[in-house]
Amino acid sequence: MTKQNLNTNPIRLEGDWDDAVAMWMAGLFMVPMRNAKATRTLLVLEDESLVMNLLRNMLKEQYTVIEATSAEQAFQEFNYQGHLIDLLVADLSLPTSSGIQVALRLRSQIPGLPVILTSGYPVGSWSYRDSADLETLGSTSVTILQKPFQVHKLLNAVRELLGAPRSFHAGSSA
Repeated sequence: MTKQNLNTNPIRLEGDWDDAVAMWMAGLFMVPMRNAKATRTLLVLEDESLVMNLLRNMLKEQYTVIEATSAEQAFQEFNYQGHLIDLLVADLSLPTSSGIQVALRLRSQIPGLPVILTSGYPVGSWSYRDSADLETLGSTSVTILQKPFQVHKLLNAVRELLGAPRSFHAGSSA
């Protein structure tokens, strides 16, 4: 067996792979939190690292979690995953976009994609644009959680949107 000089025969990947590999090497892709028991994949879009850590810890035991910190990264991850996302959890307020705009774009590829929108503000105080986008998104398969929320509220919303039975928290009605 002879040694092969890898530099003399570079491999060129076609399509989105070049971009994906370059982004991974640049540290722009987050490695998905794969759970061997998980059968559902969630795309979590949150620009605050502390909140992302909390969301990851809430969800990683039961679901595969794909993380994005910007709308652009969410679209890249969505494409990288081959559009195989079962649910989007997205923060409403992002630096260059909104979670609703991301949801609308992803739903253009996967109609009916379940969406959980998170916001530190009540719906009545959202901007006109966000309110109009929410109306366009519709109420089917959409849940809005106001931050801060308890773990069981998020997990119940995920289960309900994915069609799994809800798990009620002791002493709570929801």
